[in-house]
Amino acid sequence: MREVSASSHAGRAQSILRALLIGASAAAMLPALPALAQSASSSQAKAQFNIPPQSLEGAVTAFGLQSGLRITADQGVLAGRQSPGVSGSMGSFEALSRLLAGTGVTWRQIDGRSVALGRAPESAGGDTIQLGPVRVAGAGAGEGGAAAAPYSSDASATEGTRSYTTNAPGSTATGLALTLRETPQSISVITRERMDDQRLVSITDVLQQTPGINLTRDGGERFGISARGGAVNSFQYDGVLTQVQNTTRTVPQTALDTALYDRIEVLRGATGLMTGAGDPGGLVNLIRKRPTRELQGYLQTNVGSWNFYRAEADISGPLVKSGAIRARAVAMAQDNDTFMDGYSQKSSLLYGVIEADVTDTTLVRGSIDYQRYRPSGAPGVPGVFSNGKQTNFPRSYSTGAPWGGDDFDTYNYALALEQRLPHDWVFKANANFMTVERHFKSARYQPSSVNASLNEETGAATVDASYGYAKQDQQGVLASLSGPLHLFGREHELYVSYNYNRYYNDYAASSGTGSKVINYYTWNNQFPEPASYTPALTQYFYYKQQGVNASARLKPVDGVNVILGGRLTNFDYRNYMVLLPSGSGSTYGDTRARGKFTPYAGLVVDLDRHHSLYASYADIFQPQSSLDRDGNVLPPIIGSNYEIGWKGAFRDDRLNASVALYQVIRDNVGELDDGLLVPGTTDVQAYRPVKGAKTRGIEAEVNGEVLPGWNVSASYTHVVTRDAEGVRSLTQIPKDTVKLWTTYKFDVAERPLTLGGGVNWTSATYYPYKTFRIAQGDYAVANLLARYEFNDRLSASVNVNNLFDKHYYVSMYTLSVYGQPRNVMGTVRYAF
Repeated sequence: MREVSASSHAGRAQSILRALLIGASAAAMLPALPALAQSASSSQAKAQFNIPPQSLEGAVTAFGLQSGLRITADQGVLAGRQSPGVSGSMGSFEALSRLLAGTGVTWRQIDGRSVALGRAPESAGGDTIQLGPVRVAGAGAGEGGAAAAPYSSDASATEGTRSYTTNAPGSTATGLALTLRETPQSISVITRERMDDQRLVSITDVLQQTPGINLTRDGGERFGISARGGAVNSFQYDGVLTQVQNTTRTVPQTALDTALYDRIEVLRGATGLMTGAGDPGGLVNLIRKRPTRELQGYLQTNVGSWNFYRAEADISGPLVKSGAIRARAVAMAQDNDTFMDGYSQKSSLLYGVIEADVTDTTLVRGSIDYQRYRPSGAPGVPGVFSNGKQTNFPRSYSTGAPWGGDDFDTYNYALALEQRLPHDWVFKANANFMTVERHFKSARYQPSSVNASLNEETGAATVDASYGYAKQDQQGVLASLSGPLHLFGREHELYVSYNYNRYYNDYAASSGTGSKVINYYTWNNQFPEPASYTPALTQYFYYKQQGVNASARLKPVDGVNVILGGRLTNFDYRNYMVLLPSGSGSTYGDTRARGKFTPYAGLVVDLDRHHSLYASYADIFQPQSSLDRDGNVLPPIIGSNYEIGWKGAFRDDRLNASVALYQVIRDNVGELDDGLLVPGTTDVQAYRPVKGAKTRGIEAEVNGEVLPGWNVSASYTHVVTRDAEGVRSLTQIPKDTVKLWTTYKFDVAERPLTLGGGVNWTSATYYPYKTFRIAQGDYAVANLLARYEFNDRLSASVNVNNLFDKHYYVSMYTLSVYGQPRNVMGTVRYAF
């Protein structure tokens, strides 16, 4: 196939970025023009409204769609009230006043695009009173003294709501603005409150607590994430797709810290409508914190087991009096040992974002975040002896010399533009530029991918002493247009978008000279650093994807929503590897797809305002780089996801629940081809495509406020994968998991005391290894929390993890990794 130079691709990408983001780039000069932002008019252009008399809740929902305004409300203020409706051409604020006439509810203007609703004060005439701009409680705030939500430009922000769920519309699944109950797929939201309560400080901490997600870890800094029998390799930053490359272990997404994120949305099942190429397991969308219109912030410190020390600082607020220009900065530093000998971690981050209202219909945002990760040594223990028997080493053992390290520096640059258009249409453009630099030097126990090297009798084992680097560059763009469609006397919704993702990864590794054999029983993690290194291999990855998609929510009758969508994708993937110094065993894979169509269909039927039934179909394709026995690249994996279920939203949408039944069918899944090698190579394993792999399962979850002050997150997952002959595969993934976490707030000495606890239960798993099995039985891990708030600003908390000190593996194979023993973390937080 014709080769295209990297410089040519870079030039094309830069042209696309310039075309899509010219408005956002020009707005980078905005801080020099505060007068322009302050003079933005709050007047609303006239629009056509057609909202018949109905319940106030329904009328406000319709008004939000027709006006494009962001609406929040005090708790319970809309329930049981009737609206007279509104009809005709007028300004949005005038229409809202008419809509609320006689209801006992008034509105408060936040800015040119946002209003909040509350109970009207009594007046002589009994009419409602319009108030000036004030700060209001977020729609998701709990009762009984819950904190106010931040006065943020992000109407769906979970920070400050003290909620384990969200009632705000999201677009992760289809691009359309759908609430959790309106989305015909399984999606979980890990809120800022949940992350703070359980001290989930890394993305992998979050995923371990997410319903339906299974997390494993190899002996390095690489994690395996799966859902519904498939890998989860799609990560988005504010909706912009990034690529994950496990082969070279350069996976910054799983090493990221959570301090700069407001929430993390996890969609399970095929995601081809939004991601194009990818595995049918799901996707993870990381939503960054945004600036707030009022000054706020916090200082926090954590001290825990194994010399764990961490400090965070977050400050946000306006740069001009009106709040039209605002900024936020987050900083974090962490230093800790671990329960494993010779293995420690250091990390830090800096995040800065500035946002501005150019006019009352135009918003721009730019941000930079830098994350530094410095682990030393290597986690895990040998999982099996060379004779095939499973090991049973103490949890304190590890596999690496402490002089080794794996250094990651990750930079993200993001730009965003939001432009509200006439007739309630919205244009958005987002771009994310990621650069990752990785340098590693290590000496660690190294089994091959299919064999163990540890002799049970003598303790003799092989050490891989290596040195190398990798550099990764990614650019992603998402441009979308969305708004209402009026057809056949009813209002529908349409979303169209273009996205572009380009990825480069250059990797090189060298092998240390000298002896590479140790006695694992007596080495005590001591291994001399080699005096020199010999080049071992170079590897180069190139990935480019661009696509256009469209989705529509059609409302043929009241209570019925039909969601249809499709995507056209162009895809290029190259993988080139050379074994050095001879150059023998070089491999080259080239996979392309043009005009690949990915369909999507969903149906949501509202039984009433709390309950809905849904069904959906989605599919995806994943080009592969593996070669078969003839040296040909395997055909793309094709996956389909069929799902039916029930969803419910209760307590003014502060409690969400769902039950899903699903089946995932995958064809062309690559598996080892009976020990055959790729022609012309000496150690490159050949693969063959397998058809008919089926995964079936059940997922049930409940998230949110059950009663005032009582938050719950509970889930149950059952999943089984079988091949075309009906034999169970992927036995290392548990059939059944239960994840439970709950907190309750008491009043002690007139101050809040929060107590919480939970348990994660996992069924038995095993990994077939030659004639043996690497296995463990079912296990449960319990955790506790206690937090006392001394005043409105100062609080202290204690978390106890693995309360009963359960021994268990998070990964099992030739190299296995234990879960953390019992540990304690204390936190002091000062907020302002």
